[in-house]
Amino acid sequence: MPSDLQGLINIVFAGLTAMALAAARPMAVMLVLPVFVRLGMTGLIRGAFVIAMALPVVPTLIAALPPSGASSLRLVSLVLKESFVGLVLGLLLSIPFWAAQVAGDVIDFQREAPDAQLQDPGSMSEASISGTLFLLVIIALFVAADGFRTVAESLYESYGIWPVLAPLPEFDGSAAVLALRLLDQLLRLALILAFPVLLTMFLAMMTLMLIARFAPQLNVFDLSMAARNLFFFIVMPLYGAFLVEYFSDEIGGLRHVLDDMRRFLP
Repeated sequence: MPSDLQGLINIVFAGLTAMALAAARPMAVMLVLPVFVRLGMTGLIRGAFVIAMALPVVPTLIAALPPSGASSLRLVSLVLKESFVGLVLGLLLSIPFWAAQVAGDVIDFQREAPDAQLQDPGSMSEASISGTLFLLVIIALFVAADGFRTVAESLYESYGIWPVLAPLPEFDGSAAVLALRLLDQLLRLALILAFPVLLTMFLAMMTLMLIARFAPQLNVFDLSMAARNLFFFIVMPLYGAFLVEYFSDEIGGLRHVLDDMRRFLP
């Protein structure tokens, strides 16, 4: 084989190897982050987005890879490691979105509307109406606040914390404790979001209990579901202004997601 052709093959192979390594991390982020999952970015659109995110990293990887190329086992291990890093980053970025969806699910459960479900084409599962509403609201605010820049900045800065060619870290018990703290943060955010609406429903039930006390001939059990849904539709427009402000603050907090990532990836 002529030396020029062999050199060209080596250049192409190095570029493809670098692209595969660079694309593993953003692909894992996209598979987890609800912004991409809920908007239905699949197939060619997802591939184009991943390649666009990976291209700035490719030249650095081509220069860092050994001239003879890495072994197949090392390449597979690096791709798996990069996918894991992207998965961790995607999980950390997804906390506000999942908290909003959980808050909506709790509200729908409390107002006895668990059967009112929507088909989620992204996850091929059913989702509650309020959970879908809250999730779409925070996604819209995320896009309006240039959240994609935050995702890109977090992704590229994560290479400084854990480079592509760096080996796997040694985890200790602190990573498991941090995972539990993040789960606690998710549930706490969900309850904070749902609490005002749940409080109004509780007041509605207390009102019905007082009515039943003084007018026992009324069947308050039949009225409870209607009362809770009535209070829900009255409170939600007033609560919307608070939701927008609160969601905006949570989206702004995503800029500090790398601080948590440093604890996960020592």
